[in-house]
Amino acid sequence: AEALARRAFQRFLHLEAARVIGGSGAPSRVLEPDPAATGRLRVQPGVTFHFYTSSVPCGNASIKRWAKGGQGPESKLAERLAADAYPMP
Repeated sequence: AEALARRAFQRFLHLEAARVIGGSGAPSRVLEPDPAATGRLRVQPGVTFHFYTSSVPCGNASIKRWAKGGQGPESKLAERLAADAYPMP
């Protein structure tokens, strides 16, 4: 679900950018041309984005996927980090 939310947000931003660049008549709700840099866009003042999730990502978005596997110093570091993440009393 987290990956789907990210993709949907990116699509939303691309559509808003197309509104600004293409001048489709309807102004963007969140983006505007950046006066300090030609050809760039910025988020309009007062607009903020928030993402909330009540659980950690699972599936391909999970950090565990990257912590397992490989051989070498990186995998040993991942093992140490995983062991320290949930210390036993």
